[in-house]
Amino acid sequence: MGEGDSFNQISRILGVAHSTISREINHHIPDNFHGIYCHCLISKQAKETCYNTKNLCISERTKMFIHECLSTHTSPNMVSQKLALKHDILLS
Repeated sequence: MGEGDSFNQISRILGVAHSTISREINHHIPDNFHGIYCHCLISKQAKETCYNTKNLCISERTKMFIHECLSTHTSPNMVSQKLALKHDILLS
C-alpha cells in the first residue's frame, strides 16, 4: 500500500469491503483534520482513547442496562447508541 491508494485498492489488498476502509478511516480522523492521513497519529489517538476509557467508572444502573440489552441479543453497536440517547453516556 502506498500514498494515494484508493479505498478500493486498499480493500482488495486487505480482503475487506471498501466501505469498511472508508468507515474506519473516517471514524478515526478528527473533524478539524485537513491534512494527509497518518496511521501513526491515528494509532496513537486510539491508544490514548483506550487508555482513557479503562479509567471509566460505570454505574450499577448502567451495567444492568447493558446486561439487559445484551441478554436480548441487542448488538453492541445498538447498546452504545441507546446509552448515548437515553443516558447521555458515550461508550463503544
